[in-house]
Order: sequence, then C-alpha cells, then structure tokens
Amino acid sequence: MQAGVRERKKWSEGLSELWLSALRKEHEKARAAGDQKRVAQLEAQGAERQRLMHKQGFSAAPVDDILEQIEDRLPAIKQKAGVDAVVSKWDKDALAKRSSAERVDVTMELVDAFKPSERQPRSAIEIQEHKPIPLSQAENISD
Repeated sequence: MQAGVRERKKWSEGLSELWLSALRKEHEKARAAGDQKRVAQLEAQGAERQRLMHKQGFSAAPVDDILEQIEDRLPAIKQKAGVDAVVSKWDKDALAKRSSAERVDVTMELVDAFKPSERQPRSAIEIQEHKPIPLSQAENISD
C-alpha cells in the first residue's frame, strides 16, 4: 500500500498546487497589507483544503470540487466517451443507481483536461493500480 500512497502523493501535489495557488496569492496580499485577521482565515482555509486534498488524493472522497475546474470540458469528455455521467468507481451508491449502465473509464481524459505535467499522467496510471486508503487514515496524514 505504501507505493500507492507515494504515487497518490505525487498526483495530489500537482492538483494541490493548482487548487491552492490562488489562496497563496491572497494570503501573501493579506500579509503584505498587515491584515492578520484575514491571514488567519486564509491559513485555516488552506489547512482545511489540504485535509480535503488528502482525502481525495489518498482515499475515495468525492472530487466534485476538482472537476468544477474543468466543468467546461466535461460535456465534450462525456460525449466522446458516450456516457451521460461521470461517477467514481469507488462510489457504490451512485454505481448501484446505474447498475445496468456500461462502465467506461474516462480517468485519463479527465487527467488530460487539467493540462498535466509530463509526470502527472504516469502517476495517475500508477495510482489506479492501488485501492484507496480508508478515509479515517487519510484524515490523519500530516505534511
């Protein structure tokens, strides 16, 4: 399982950078302005985002907020794959509702929509070889 955790960390770091860069800029701006209240709020928000990224990157927490970043590309991805919904293979409830539907893996199409670095698609492929860790374990990851 450790190899899977390492690969998930590589991919998670790339997404984390995408997701947290705007927050970091706002944090720097608040710090430069001497707005300590806003700095504290942004630090708390950053810590919460990091916890969520751990759950998403290492476990099976929903990634709807991440997919929002490419929502303008999702219709084309779904159309090309011939699907009407994108559902996590780990979401048993959603899969049960679509039990008669054909399952089509669109992982790499989703990865490509983020315009990843050269390393990230390889990491995404390697991640798929490992089951996610339990949410409770992901909640206890510290950086």
